[in-house]
Amino acid sequence: DWSGWNEEGQQAVCFFCDASFDQSDKVYEHMTMAHDFDFVQMRQEMQMSFYQQVKMINYIRRQVHLRNKEGERTADEVATIIIDNLRTSTKWNQPQYYFPTYENDSLLCQLEDKDGLFEPEDTFVIGEDGIDCRAIINHSVLTDLVVGGYFDS
Repeated sequence: DWSGWNEEGQQAVCFFCDASFDQSDKVYEHMTMAHDFDFVQMRQEMQMSFYQQVKMINYIRRQVHLRNKEGERTADEVATIIIDNLRTSTKWNQPQYYFPTYENDSLLCQLEDKDGLFEPEDTFVIGEDGIDCRAIINHSVLTDLVVGGYFDS
């Protein structure tokens, strides 16, 4: 059980500003109070799997980085723009966001999967090399259903 272990010097950094804390709970609390963004509540409401949380964090960090490069908006303006789009968009739920925006992002290291939520993409990985797509399509249950007219009204 590693739950009580904290690496020295490991700081959890806010998504939207430079505030950093020694524990992830404190940064989540800061984001709720300072930026009106409750990540813990959002992940529960959206029933996010561990990997969806990873992708959302990386997406937010990437969007903040891109918007900060523009330099014309405050941290709160950037937070508002991103937060408004999170619930209505699936742009954050893309495979490219499995990879961290920042190296050694301690929030990613401290994520918890308490709810045990998962989705099919979390349970296996299929390599792209050597796949016979025609064979998959020809032997697919979905193909059989479509051809058989199952979905016709």
